[in-house]
Amino acid sequence: MKTYTWDSFVHQQFKRLQSTFSEVDVFVSIDETNGFAGTIPYERVLRTCNADMLALGFANRFEKGSLLWWNADYTHYQVHDRIPDYDYYLFVEYDACIGGNGVRLLADMIADEADFVSHPLDAGPQW
Repeated sequence: MKTYTWDSFVHQQFKRLQSTFSEVDVFVSIDETNGFAGTIPYERVLRTCNADMLALGFANRFEKGSLLWWNADYTHYQVHDRIPDYDYYLFVEYDACIGGNGVRLLADMIADEADFVSHPLDAGPQW
């Protein structure tokens, strides 16, 4: 689960994610660019910040705000580097929720050899 803060809402979302993916290793990837997020009562926590991304050689390119906000995939590479022994990674933002049986979802994704899963995007405004 990706987050930039740890509070009661994020903790509740984390517990929800754990129950959805009961047979899966769940990690917290937290962006501490704006400071230490405090104690997180869980052992699988990966803390990061903009400086860590720059040390890994990623481009220091972003608009207003955080490097990690505009380059959300940067933490994916860091997670893979820190915990490389997984065949699949599923990233969920702290403010998103996956309903249903997460273990089944992952099994279906693996069986389909899916690289990316998303809701269909509608045309939206004509840009």
